[in-house]
Order: sequence, then C-alpha cells, then structure tokens
Amino acid sequence: MKNNENLSQPHPKKFESDPTIHSTFCVQVRAENDKDNNPNIIEQYTGCTLNPDAPNYIGKKIGDKYSEYDATLGHVLDHGDFNNISDYVRVEIDNGVSAGSITPNVIPAGFEAVYEPIAGFSGYTLPSASFVYSNTGSNTFSGFNYADSDAINYLQPIPSEAGTGSNVAFTKTANENKFTVPFQGGTDGTSFAVIKKIGASIATDGTNVFGFDLSTSGTGGAAAYEKALDILANTEAYSYNILVLPGVIEQYHSAITAYAQATVESRQDAIYLRDLTGVNETVAAAVSTAAGLDSSYSATYYPWLKVRDVGSNKDILVPPTVVVPEAYAYNDKVGEEWLAVGGLSRATLGSAIDTRYRLYQKDRDKLYAARINPIAKFQNSGVVIWGQKTLQVAETALNRINVRRLLINLKRFISDTSKAFVFEQNTNATQIKLKNKLNPYMEDVKAKQGLYAYRIVVDDSNNTSDVIDRNELNVNVYISPTRTIEFILLTFSISPSGVSF
Repeated sequence: MKNNENLSQPHPKKFESDPTIHSTFCVQVRAENDKDNNPNIIEQYTGCTLNPDAPNYIGKKIGDKYSEYDATLGHVLDHGDFNNISDYVRVEIDNGVSAGSITPNVIPAGFEAVYEPIAGFSGYTLPSASFVYSNTGSNTFSGFNYADSDAINYLQPIPSEAGTGSNVAFTKTANENKFTVPFQGGTDGTSFAVIKKIGASIATDGTNVFGFDLSTSGTGGAAAYEKALDILANTEAYSYNILVLPGVIEQYHSAITAYAQATVESRQDAIYLRDLTGVNETVAAAVSTAAGLDSSYSATYYPWLKVRDVGSNKDILVPPTVVVPEAYAYNDKVGEEWLAVGGLSRATLGSAIDTRYRLYQKDRDKLYAARINPIAKFQNSGVVIWGQKTLQVAETALNRINVRRLLINLKRFISDTSKAFVFEQNTNATQIKLKNKLNPYMEDVKAKQGLYAYRIVVDDSNNTSDVIDRNELNVNVYISPTRTIEFILLTFSISPSGVSF
C-alpha cells in the first residue's frame, strides 16, 4: 500500500509563502501495485493542515489513536487524541506539530531513511533503496521507487535489530509538489524468519503453531497467548459468547487450552470450543485425551476436516474449530442460542469437503460417551456435527451446549437489565418494576422453545430487612430448560391381518 502526500491539482492545496499562515495538502492511500498514471486510490483526505487547532488538522481528518496492553496495569490503554477515520492507516504526529510550535506554512516534504530488511550479517552490500525524482508537471510521484525490484524488498518484514545501512532520508525537490512514502515495520508477534506451521504441519511437540512455541507455560509463545486471553477476560471491554483458538490443541498445548478454559469460566458468559488431538490421532486417542477434562463452559469435536484453501486452491486438513464456528453462526442467525448446534437442520458444515476419518455408529457412540462431539459425513448429507455435549463430567442439564448457552443468554439479559436499577430505591415498587422488565423476555424465550417453565422471585421473601440494609437486591431465577432429542427409538409391532388400527 502506498501513502501519497499529493499536493497537485485537482485536490485542494495551497503552499503559503507567508510563514504565519498554515499551508494545506492532500493525503492519498493507494494500492501498492497501481501506477502513477493510473492510480488506485483507496482513501483520500484533501485540504489537510498541520494546524492543531483547525478542523482539517491531519490528526483529526485521519486519526491517530491506537491501543496497547499494559501488563503492569493489566489493562488495554488507548493512546492518541483523535478517533481513527481511516480504515487502513493512522498518523503519528511530532510533538512540535501537536504543540503548534512549528512554522505554520511548512508541509510534509519527505521521509526518513528506510530500514534494511536483513540484519546481523557482515561482509554484504545491500543495494540502497531506490528513489524517483520528478517535477510538478509530471504524472510520476517522487519518493520511493515502486518500479524497482530491489527497492520492493524494503517492504518486507523488518528485523528489530535492523539499521538503515547506506540508505538516506528522502526530500522532495523544490519544483515538485507530490511524493510517495513507503510503509515499513509492524509485527504479528513472531520473528519473520520463523517458519509458521499450520494445519497438519503443526508441531506435535507443541513448539510451533503459527510460529508460536506453546510447548510449556513458560515460553514466549505461551506468554503471548496468555496476554491475549488476559485482555479478553475483561467482560466490560469485550463482549462475545464463543472463544476459539484454532490450532491450539489440547494434546500439544494443554497449558494454553487450560488457560482459555479458565478465562471463559471466569467470565461465565462464553463457551470455549477447543481442538482436542492432532490430525492423525485415533478415536481411542481422542477419548483418552478428553478423559481429564471437565467443564460445562467448554466443548470439543473430532475428527479434523478437509477444506479448500483459497490461497493455494488445494484441499488441506484443518482442526475442527476452523470450521465448527460457522455452524454456531448459522444456528444463531436462523434460530436461537438455546437451540442445539447439531444435526442436519442447523449444523451442516458447508465449507468442509470431508472428514479426516469416516466415523461409523460405534465410533460416534464411543466419542459421545466420552463427551466428544462427532463430526460425521453421511451419504447425501455432507459433513455435519452429530453431537452437542459440553466437557462436563456430571450428568446434569449443563452437560449440553444448548443449555449452557441458554443460561449464558439469560444471565446476560438479566444482568444488563438489572444494571438500570442500581442506585434506585430498594422498595417493593422497584422490585415489581424489575420483574415486569424481565418477565416479557422470559416469556419470549419460552415461546421460542428455550424453556419448559420459569419463575422469577424478587420480593420480600428473598429481600428481607437484613438484605436491604446491606444495600442489596436479590433476584432468584428458576428455570426448566427445554431438552433436545438426541436419540430416536423405533419400535415396530407386527399384527395379524384384519386388525383395525
């Protein structure tokens, strides 16, 4: 992607000769592979200025905000002053500009020396980044030379220890009013030199999944995942009802899967779909791996799935959670959260071509008894989820995913509704008002087959004087969740001829 500082017509611009008046300029975000004489402009911001008090200040027009996790505080902190208007870029503004201490009529005129894409080698000579110099009347943009193949290498990932080498800063010529700035830097959290193993190539010793080492809880990769999960643990900042870490496998990365399970159990408003085993593991291995797991906030699936990789246009094998979430999304779109994500109606995985292993009845029975949801392929039915158990060991209603998700839904609604009553007077009138807010929703859930029955108690029976004196309000909700059909038993009786039915 190119970032063009374009001061040429027809865009509003004006370089002020009077140093007391602020100049204006235009910023374009262009596609990296376009041409100067036929630009592909993705975004454009005209009439920008470096005047921090003006409505067209570059910071206000494009935005300068970004977020960063502070491990000491345990919070994500926002930096910058202006909301991001651009979908692609943000600006970093020099303190002198934001303080208004620069000469008003200055405009952007170049960029610093670019960094080399390799580092740590001696005895090499890397060609310096190539620049183009043009003039006002030309269609060509001065600046970084996108037509030079050696220069394009400078857009590759940059090591943290890299230097500028023989590169120098670029400054546009006095008779030019436009130039192009290259983008450098950025990271996905791993060294660009690390081979990122995905799918069936994920390391069985846990040392490489997408380039992260998750083999133990003390690795850098584990710390990165734990930091991400710590961020997602904040229920006020992040709202979601499903957590998925595709490729993070119980068999290889148990420290992280346990951390993810603890995250959703702490939040109590989401369910964690976890990958269980490697690509070639048997049903017996899956059953053995699941034996030590126990949580009504987690569910797992078997086996791996075959999908078409859009990048290579080849069929590849992926862990179940790469595809399973599509069934949850479809279920919630056409139905409700308390409906089972299983069966032919709402749990056919359209993006899956096949399963790694064909599961027959005895396989599915073994898996389901072990609290593992089978993914089956039936004739003329495609690939489908054929189970909806959580990993809870105890035989209660919460060992079914639809019941856990029903409870999550109800708790979220009741909690959100109840917030409006915090700091209200703790009287019978308030209790009745709250109950009248909750009842219609509960009736709607019942009508949509989520509940057989329910009862809400918020009155003097559970809000005695000592409760009121503690400035509390108790709301007791009793529910009888609707159960799903998971087995159909067929019985045929043969009667003699002449019998009337």
